[in-house]
Amino acid sequence: MIAPIQLDDLFLVSSSFQVADCPAEHMDQKIGLDFTVKQLERSGSEGLVALNLTVKTLLVDHEHDDEEKLQASVEVLVSAHASLPTSMTDEQADEYLLSNAISMAYGHAKTCIMTVSGLSPAGPIMIPAILPLDIVRDYLPGGADTTGV
Repeated sequence: MIAPIQLDDLFLVSSSFQVADCPAEHMDQKIGLDFTVKQLERSGSEGLVALNLTVKTLLVDHEHDDEEKLQASVEVLVSAHASLPTSMTDEQADEYLLSNAISMAYGHAKTCIMTVSGLSPAGPIMIPAILPLDIVRDYLPGGADTTGV
């Protein structure tokens, strides 16, 4: 029932929030995600991962050329370790460690954005769910040449 990956650190590193003086009647949400891998290694049956994840969301006026009405951005640091089966390939270990770290960091970022925006006139902003494994597969060698989404 408990995942074999254990958090060592999960911190909010930085945040920014800005809201316009008047909301728009019809707004669209835009989201950006970027991450930097600080550590990704396997030693025997132990795996280590550390990364910084930045999430930015915008609410823009749908009817007026994407005029920005709200901007929220957070950077989260996560580090974790896990016991890995010796039968797991290095690629599988990297996917497992990175996808779990991104998932945990993104969940923390979602909560931070929702909490901060909930204190504003706009109310709580919920950012959409992501597919961490797809992001990781694009990042790792053999996938697309990106450092995030």
